[in-house]
Amino acid sequence: MKNNRIVYGGLFAILLIFIISVIGCTAGGLNGTWEYDDEDGVEITFDNRNVEISIDDMPFRRGTYTTRNKEITITWTHQHGGIFGMEDKWYTVEEFLSVFQFVDFTTSQSPFSISGNKLTLTTVTQGGTYVDTLTRK
Repeated sequence: MKNNRIVYGGLFAILLIFIISVIGCTAGGLNGTWEYDDEDGVEITFDNRNVEISIDDMPFRRGTYTTRNKEITITWTHQHGGIFGMEDKWYTVEEFLSVFQFVDFTTSQSPFSISGNKLTLTTVTQGGTYVDTLTRK
């Protein structure tokens, strides 16, 4: 009986470590504001499944995200009009596309990794593969 408690206790500890490592490396690890290393003034903020991009401290785009198996999926839901000379407010994708049909709101899926204060996003498009490195603020 005592040996079973030790085995079950060990299995529970392993499961707990696995759960903590998965949560720490996915959404919880992404939470915060990250600045693109190659694009001055461009920041992306992840906050518990919500995401927002700003350019030079001006809101640009927002949406939601999920993570699974080291891949992030971002679905854009709103575009801010200020940067396009429109009214200074958030527009739904449908509202925005009624004015600007050329803007791409495609849901994106990108492998990602976090190492220390660095986030790496890899995006594959028809035009090629792009790797972005961001630094946590």
